[in-house]
Amino acid sequence: MTRIATIPQQRLLARSEAQSGVARQLGTTLALYDTAISGVDTLGTNLQQSLLTAQGTGETASLQDTIESAFSQFSALLNADEGGVPLFGGGQSTAPFAPATLAELSATPASDFSDGTVHASARVADNLDMTYGITAREVGGGLAQVFRTLADAGPFTGALTPAQHAALKAAGTALD
Repeated sequence: MTRIATIPQQRLLARSEAQSGVARQLGTTLALYDTAISGVDTLGTNLQQSLLTAQGTGETASLQDTIESAFSQFSALLNADEGGVPLFGGGQSTAPFAPATLAELSATPASDFSDGTVHASARVADNLDMTYGITAREVGGGLAQVFRTLADAGPFTGALTPAQHAALKAAGTALD
């Protein structure tokens, strides 16, 4: 009788341990999401400040380098992975954002994304699945358009032209 009673207990223990493992892994994954999304947000805020400074002074000293560096960081954050699986891939196994440099942006930023639409899910308790995740397009679609605007108006060297000033204003407004 005792042996029969322990089989359900063993199953409960195994299920509990499995759910605990899933919860730990989910915690790690969500922390990685938080780090990457916070990085994109901070990058946008810093870029906006640089654009406002250039508008205010009319000078572009190091602005082009700032934009290119920000884009490189942006691309790396959108292509962040966990164990070789893209965080923002939406179910795809390849990097979700193609351009690595500002010069590689296409005419329409939407075509630069190759992410899917699937959001991951995890069973966190009996009969309780948690859907989580966000795609690269959802995280960075708007900022990719800002970079496209800046790429079209650049390069930024010397004094701002009226067209460049307008582009900086449009990009800064889009970052609000």
